[in-house]
Amino acid sequence: MDITVDLKICEEILNQYKKLTSEDGQGAFKLSQLSLAMYDRLNEIRINVNKVSLGEKQTKTDLKEYLRSKMKVMECIHVESRVIFTSSNNDSSKFKRY
Repeated sequence: MDITVDLKICEEILNQYKKLTSEDGQGAFKLSQLSLAMYDRLNEIRINVNKVSLGEKQTKTDLKEYLRSKMKVMECIHVESRVIFTSSNNDSSKFKRY
């Protein structure tokens, strides 16, 4: 199993997060969904680490630790994006006129 594509997707999610603004509620919602899905994917890879092709100097433990750190980043992006989405929805409802 090759995980380079999955790691590239993680980098893309991280780059999207860096560009996210507090006013972008729709982008935050989409990013929240993507990061949660990626968290789940990394967890599946971590569970099936025996099927991953390792480099010469990598061990299963090292890879599991690396994947866990990527999972933590995806979790933080998910939570932060959800907060931005919620706050942008609350802010927009405060200024509506009936």
